[in-house]
Amino acid sequence: GRLIGFGRAVSDMGLTASIYDIVVHPDFRRRGIGKTIIERILREVREKDIHDISALCGVENRPFFSACGFGDDLLGSTTMIYYNS
Repeated sequence: GRLIGFGRAVSDMGLTASIYDIVVHPDFRRRGIGKTIIERILREVREKDIHDISALCGVENRPFFSACGFGDDLLGSTTMIYYNS
């Protein structure tokens, strides 16, 4: 098989988790692969009863994370917070 995308999240395995990387090969973008990776990470983290989930992202990636359910943090920094609805 060929690697076309991956994600990286770090957790303290207690209260919080942070998503640091979602990468999809340019030839495979805009097909829902990044969103699927996010959904898988969120599922894994929530199964461990962790609901404080953030994503570190640049300004250019904020629309993507927003579409995946993340919102601005209170300080308006480069971190976005996942609001479990």
